[in-house]
Amino acid sequence: MGKSSFTYEEPTGFHRFNSNYTTCNPKQLYLNFFDGLFNRFKDAFFFSSVLQFALVALMYYNVGKGRYWKILFYSSICGLIGSIIEASTVSFLCTESRKDTPYTKVFTFFIAEFFWICNEFSIPFLNLIKMRAFSKGKTSKIISYVVLAIFPLFAFCRFWIGFVRSKYGVLNSFDISNSHGIAFACMALADLICTCGILYFVKKNNQKEFNTSNINHYIKRSSYVILICVDVISILLAIICFLPYLIKSMPDSITLPFHSVKSAFILILASDALLFKYEVNTSSMQNSSSQYNSKYGAGDSYSYSLNKMTTNHIDSSSQYDLYKQKEYADLIYKTPNYNNY
Repeated sequence: MGKSSFTYEEPTGFHRFNSNYTTCNPKQLYLNFFDGLFNRFKDAFFFSSVLQFALVALMYYNVGKGRYWKILFYSSICGLIGSIIEASTVSFLCTESRKDTPYTKVFTFFIAEFFWICNEFSIPFLNLIKMRAFSKGKTSKIISYVVLAIFPLFAFCRFWIGFVRSKYGVLNSFDISNSHGIAFACMALADLICTCGILYFVKKNNQKEFNTSNINHYIKRSSYVILICVDVISILLAIICFLPYLIKSMPDSITLPFHSVKSAFILILASDALLFKYEVNTSSMQNSSSQYNSKYGAGDSYSYSLNKMTTNHIDSSSQYDLYKQKEYADLIYKTPNYNNY
């Protein structure tokens, strides 16, 4: 599909039936609104938003505390609301009874962008929380300001997408695709800046005080991989988004695998945070058991550790404080309050 495919040549209000805009299929219109909404579950983006909210909410109410988890939870809510508004709008526009009705100024598409902005740009905010856990000095503030300075351009691109969608009543067009590409580039830049800042401060702190920390080993083994994967996918998506308009033989669908993964970033970060919390609790139990074995012998260390964790949580947490952990995403490494993560 090239640039000429998006010319808005259809009668005003009926652009949604052009297959290039991937909004309504005139050969398979929905019987009614609910038939359309149920059919939208076949859309990977809509289904991933619903599943993402369900799983993140489950994690949040069972193990999540602190600002990091709250942002994950609220971001998943925004993604769910944005998906529902978008899917509901398409379900309404593409019903059999409305095939002869022109629609312009579809404001629900524009309203959905408020939620998409909150959902997508929450990822750089989450990375800033991680970075501030290692440093709150001047360099950290400068990086935060640079990332926040990217937000207006990102928000403008998203609002422009909402404006074009509401004006023509379509999900995709040449303008929308280009705006998506710029928005993806803004996200990729913000994520890359945050990742570089995190890696720099972690390396700096590693040299100072906690090379032997088991939690630090877990961060390097897990979260670094997640950070880099998020950056790579964001950068590739920003580049690939423009390729179909530069290379005629390249299909538009080339962006779908990367966009699908990107739509589940919040779930990926929540899963990583859950694994991190599990590592904290496991290390705490092992450390408490090790201390008991060295003092009393290994006779009944399992039952002792279990009793310690259930009856004297403060003592177990205090022992874990010996690792000199740094605050990581609202987990205060140097205090026993590690369950706040």
